[in-house]
Amino acid sequence: MNTDRLVPGASCLNPERANREKTIPPNIPFTFVNAIFGTSLLLSDLYFRDIKPGNLAVSTGIVNLVSAPLGGLPMCHGSSGVASHYKFGARTGGSNIIMGVVLIMAVYLFQLNSWYSALT
Repeated sequence: MNTDRLVPGASCLNPERANREKTIPPNIPFTFVNAIFGTSLLLSDLYFRDIKPGNLAVSTGIVNLVSAPLGGLPMCHGSSGVASHYKFGARTGGSNIIMGVVLIMAVYLFQLNSWYSALT
């Protein structure tokens, strides 16, 4: 199916037709500014903690190298995530633990529901 007829410019959604030389390099500076420098500055403004951009870059790189072979998607700390956590009241690392527990419980409940549906 020719996606260009449905959505003009949708050829970038097909990796075989995408021009990687024109699409990937412009995203590299944006990634560093948002994921590394922006997050570092936002952490110092909101939480009064001096987190070096190099430390953020190293931790992001390690997590991406570990998660990629396991099928994980690339991740970054991202200034928007830090800002949204702060806006909704997160002031300590405990908020991440609470959010993780809630997500694990949701997965567990959905899994139980699918097992129950399969048995009946």
